[in-house]
Amino acid sequence: MKIVSIDYLKAIAVLYIVGYWHLFNYTEHYPGYYTLYTLMLAKTVLGLFALVSGFFISKSISRGTISGFYIKRVARIYPLYLLSVAVFWVAGLITSESALASTMSLSMFWGEAPMTLWFISMIMSFYLFAPALKWAGRSKLSYVAFGFAVITALIGIYELMPEGPAGVDFRVILYFPCFAAGFYLGRFKIQQHLAWSFAIGLAAVMLLSLLKGEFREYREVAFVLLSALATFGLVYRMESWLPDWKVVAWLSYASFAMYLFHRPLFSAAKALFFPEAAVHQLVYLVGVLSLLIVPASYLIQKLSDHVMRRLTATATSGG
Repeated sequence: MKIVSIDYLKAIAVLYIVGYWHLFNYTEHYPGYYTLYTLMLAKTVLGLFALVSGFFISKSISRGTISGFYIKRVARIYPLYLLSVAVFWVAGLITSESALASTMSLSMFWGEAPMTLWFISMIMSFYLFAPALKWAGRSKLSYVAFGFAVITALIGIYELMPEGPAGVDFRVILYFPCFAAGFYLGRFKIQQHLAWSFAIGLAAVMLLSLLKGEFREYREVAFVLLSALATFGLVYRMESWLPDWKVVAWLSYASFAMYLFHRPLFSAAKALFFPEAAVHQLVYLVGVLSLLIVPASYLIQKLSDHVMRRLTATATSGG
């Protein structure tokens, strides 16, 4: 199912994360890139990714059996994700313990969450909630009640087990509402339920704004949900007049591989060559590496899809 507005969201979001937020990790000359506003924008962008993921998962699970849904999801995402975990580990970007937890999508609940890959591990863990979200989506009330129960349970575990090898990473609490909102919008007609979802997000902002002291971090949950919903709704309403540019479709298609492999590719390129002057580093990072990562990621995704199609065809034909 092709939705041009969502292609734009994915393309812009991955460019911000890969081409700005993470890119400037590789130079010490421009610390000004990191501000409260750019941090919250990064969280909003990740919230958008979670929302869009929930949206498409809802569409996918409604078209067949639950077992078929999980088989398709695993075949589509897990092999490339597993490869990225191996690449991160070989490159020394994550520890052996973190790599092992990541392969089982447990890194947000056990041990130290790996850089960058934590988000995909988290999204894959959200897939486990898909059947229950589908069941709860029989009515608005039951869906909100179930979502509230899940968040309450996650917060309880987070507060009761703040330290130690097991627990809940706060980012699970931060992004699950976005995933659940996207799932709901995908299950029903967006035009009829977007305003309702936005109203719930606004109510959450008003309620959580009353929190003080050590509970102030929960304000971000409502902010990220509301900002992700607002951005999604605004861009989605532009669907009828947004041009279907191929470059946007390519970026959207390559976004998963770009997110998975940009850090190892950036690290390898920096190890091979990296200028000393600040302005030269900027030109190299923005004008060379960020441009090369796009076709490289597109090819990785194409190759992965080709291999999976061949394997699926072989399995279907019985060898």
